[in-house]
Amino acid sequence: MANEFAYTDDELLRIVMTYLSYVNSDGYEICLFQNDYTPVPGMVDADLVESDFPGYSRVGVGGGVWPSGVVDNVAIGTSPTTAVFTPSANDAQLAYGYFVNDSGSGILSWAQLFPAPIPIVSGVPIIVTPRVKQKNCYDA
Repeated sequence: MANEFAYTDDELLRIVMTYLSYVNSDGYEICLFQNDYTPVPGMVDADLVESDFPGYSRVGVGGGVWPSGVVDNVAIGTSPTTAVFTPSANDAQLAYGYFVNDSGSGILSWAQLFPAPIPIVSGVPIIVTPRVKQKNCYDA
């Protein structure tokens, strides 16, 4: 029997907002990854190779309210923190996406692939605004 369990939109939003209150209080970091990897459920931190271009450093997820809402039965929270990564020199590596991890435990939380790889060019910032999404998943 398919679709025998589902959350309401209000509950999806509550799940996202509860999770984000934890992210705000626990010291998460925004990072870039340099390998050509598409994030999937069940991924682990070893799947991603963190960027290490000149001038790179992780950016902390600041506190504050994540603007959240539900669109087409998907709860979305957008970070109030915009991470800016500005290379201090050109580098051959590419930034394929970003990931967020718990800086205390080092545990990977989520990752997102950029629409296209971003070249590392001196003085040209890479700007990331993390988003979290939650939708219903059904057992088949």
